[in-house]
Amino acid sequence: LMMGGEGNTKKALGGSGDVGPNHYLSYQQSLANSLAVQQQSEFDKEIAMICSCLEMVHRANPDAIAQTWDECGTEILPLLVHVLERPFQKIERAVWMALQEKANVPGSLERAVAMAVTRDQKLAVQKVTKVLAMYSLVPEAKKPMCDCEGMLRWLTRIIDTHNYNRVKPGGPVFGGSSATTSALGGMIGGGGANTSLSGMDSEESDAKAKQVKRLELATRATSGAGLYMTEAARFNTIATLTNLAAHEANRMPMLREPGLLDNICRAVHNERSDVPKQCSALAIMNLSNGDMDHVPEMARNDLVLETLLKLMKEDNPETRRNGVVTIFNVACSDQNTVR
Repeated sequence: LMMGGEGNTKKALGGSGDVGPNHYLSYQQSLANSLAVQQQSEFDKEIAMICSCLEMVHRANPDAIAQTWDECGTEILPLLVHVLERPFQKIERAVWMALQEKANVPGSLERAVAMAVTRDQKLAVQKVTKVLAMYSLVPEAKKPMCDCEGMLRWLTRIIDTHNYNRVKPGGPVFGGSSATTSALGGMIGGGGANTSLSGMDSEESDAKAKQVKRLELATRATSGAGLYMTEAARFNTIATLTNLAAHEANRMPMLREPGLLDNICRAVHNERSDVPKQCSALAIMNLSNGDMDHVPEMARNDLVLETLLKLMKEDNPETRRNGVVTIFNVACSDQNTVR
């Protein structure tokens, strides 16, 4: 534009020919964003390569892996958790940015989620979940892994295949986000009760209604984030949770983790391979054992009951056995039996 002469400048800008500060500011912002994306992509590649190397050196015998845990296991857990959380945080940022810029464009949130997670990030998560699955076989590692901050939360997100936008009309909907629904209903109900308020209160009510709508859109867009992870990552995660649930002290904290049991049950319904289903059946059975003082009240969850019925109809005898044992464990509680 600078070298093309005044006429070319006018033609290019479609105006008076003056290149204002807003034009340069917009150009600088787009350039900075492009450089940031390129730098982030390079970081993702490096992290994926490191995670791949980490997974390769853990292809050893159980004694060697146990020794590795003794040497650096507790120090490496927070780093592995940070790798797990990166793609989900990126999904959340992409959704909120799309809400700010393209809230009224149909399908914009879904496209933002689909484009948020890169191949390198998926690969890094897959390799890390493989390392965690190996560590979960070490008896001394089971409790520290369960107690590690964020571990259960992000493992739960990886196997979350319950996407609101993929539920068929008229089909069964298991275990929706009741907490979010009740919160939305409370906010909407509170706004509707003040029908005789002043104009300022009406504006605040409209703003609250818009905020509720945006929250609902964000919740729907970010649901089922595990569908954007690889099938191997989801299987590794289910295997890890199964091994952690074999330790008695981990069961009640795992059952208290929001969405964990529901997402394990959804693996039985949603995964195409039989191996994740068999592993999920074993995980549910392990969790149903509870501990010396507690019998989990699983019968309150319709999704769990539906899953147990499905497991007892599976072709694999081991899967059927795990389903039957789970029903036996659950029936040891009077409240479960009445339900």
